[in-house]
Amino acid sequence: MVSTVSFVSTLPSSQRAIVQNASGKAKLAEDVLVLTLLPGTILVKTIAVAIQLCDYKMGRMCPSENAVVGTDFSGTIVRIHADTKTSLQLGDLVCGLVHGSNTIDGQNGAFAEYIRAPADLVLRVPPGLLPEQAATLGTALATNCLALWDTLRLTASPYSIALKPFPVLVYGGSTTVGTMAIQLLRLSGLEPITTCSPHNTDLVLSYGATAVLDYSASSTILAIRELTGGRLGYVLDCIVDPESVACCYTAIGRVGGRYAGLEKFPDEARARVAQRRAVKAEFVMRLEVFGKKVELPGEYGRRASEEQHQVVVIPGAFGAILDGIQLLQRGVISGKKLVVLV
Repeated sequence: MVSTVSFVSTLPSSQRAIVQNASGKAKLAEDVLVLTLLPGTILVKTIAVAIQLCDYKMGRMCPSENAVVGTDFSGTIVRIHADTKTSLQLGDLVCGLVHGSNTIDGQNGAFAEYIRAPADLVLRVPPGLLPEQAATLGTALATNCLALWDTLRLTASPYSIALKPFPVLVYGGSTTVGTMAIQLLRLSGLEPITTCSPHNTDLVLSYGATAVLDYSASSTILAIRELTGGRLGYVLDCIVDPESVACCYTAIGRVGGRYAGLEKFPDEARARVAQRRAVKAEFVMRLEVFGKKVELPGEYGRRASEEQHQVVVIPGAFGAILDGIQLLQRGVISGKKLVVLV
């Protein structure tokens, strides 16, 4: 029997959920199993869910009959596995994301009355934020963390503000991921330049964009190069179509840089991409955040990678923390995570 800390004495054995049929289309099911907890997980009584494009695209791309659909959620913690290390408590209002429409673990989607979620990918909802608002945060936040700090490898963050601001282009700044990126970049002390439709200009400015350009204007590329002095080195492309790729790649400075796209490159853009080898580009797959194998076709598939960075332990207790900070500031650490035993 699984050891848990419980907020409720009993739970139903089955529940309602949205699942895939044999062709991958969503349907309502009344008898879906309520999942047993695993170490590192919590059970959430669902209050609200957000509907993402991936919630129908996954079934169309890779049907998995009876797999529970859904990614983003908010709800109340009703059980915590005894072997879960977390500051979360029973009764907390939380939000997060799970791997819905999962071809390997098909019962673990968000569109259900109860959700089994990894505790380290769940956030306590702050006062003043409604459950329906909190339900929208999971995918946007996880995608940005992967894009900004794994793919683009930005050294500045909300916890380590840039000493000298530099620009980052967010193409598609009015999208859900784009508006989140603008806020995170500003909190990191950076200068988010963004493109969007003219009617969304005030919206992205309200989130902190330092400059806003009409994505459809012929002068946009030149304007970006002028704003950045021809030295743009970091781009987050939230759209990834031939036009966005052309704009981003042309706007990046002559010495190159890093490009994070939220989709794989369209075939029409691959020739342009191949011409600029100084630009390091990567397709950000949000499902990587779980560290588990992703069984999807082609470029969408991912190997299991629960620990993406080698842990390097620096001896010397508190004094070693200062040494580690200096190593990071000098930029000599790459692909490793520094840890100090105090």
